[in-house]
Amino acid sequence: MPSYRFGNTSLTFESSDRTWLSYLSERYSSFQDPVPLQDDDPVNAFVLQFECTVPHRPEGLTSPLSTYVEAPVIETYEHGFTAKTATTFADVNLHQRRARLSGPRALYPVDNLFRHLLPALGEQGALIHGATLAKDGQGVLACGPSGAGKSTLAALAGENALCDELSAVFGSEDGYRLTSLPFWQARPGSLDLCAVLLLRHGREHHLEPVSKADALRRVSSQVLWPVEIPCAMDRALGHVSALIDKVPVFELTFRPDASVWGFIEEDVLS
Repeated sequence: MPSYRFGNTSLTFESSDRTWLSYLSERYSSFQDPVPLQDDDPVNAFVLQFECTVPHRPEGLTSPLSTYVEAPVIETYEHGFTAKTATTFADVNLHQRRARLSGPRALYPVDNLFRHLLPALGEQGALIHGATLAKDGQGVLACGPSGAGKSTLAALAGENALCDELSAVFGSEDGYRLTSLPFWQARPGSLDLCAVLLLRHGREHHLEPVSKADALRRVSSQVLWPVEIPCAMDRALGHVSALIDKVPVFELTFRPDASVWGFIEEDVLS
């Protein structure tokens, strides 16, 4: 069965539905694991089983690969949680490192579950609403609420953008690593994180340092907190606090034209 690498998590998908597996390959092919995990591999290994239990896709879903967001009802239990929506059901057992997912033959059930599953598995970092921008091994996390300009900036950055919706940040003794996740037309990549940019639209490009207190407040509002799992929540709080303490945070006001990437290269990445 196919395995894919998302941040520091390797997910193996199991399903008897070959059509659904073909959708999975079409969406995540660039994130496929090149080699099987070894016993001493530090990457988290997790198995997700999918079963098609709903014969028809929701009205308005134009393609099985399209985005379709449903608000889940989350219930926790000792070793994991369940997530139920109008058309899907997931049972995530973190102790057994397995999840069962059922719903229509489409990818949105996986996309929506990722927003709860990946934060719970991120033992050494946090997931943040932000674009991953890259140049010569250096990474910039450009984050902000919907409408702040993540997708606009990623489009203007062209080949220097790895994703524009969700990114993972992992800490280590050597610093912080920024990793793209499979949202938008994403490509895998992991880079040294050199700065966090809080985005806003404006008439001119302008970069302003942000105080640690303000940075913690504003970045925290963009974190996908693993609220279902108390121990994971505690870890994520520590990671985000340490991130703000060690990585510079700026407010980037930008005019939406191609010159903004040159501005970032010169003022942030130089």
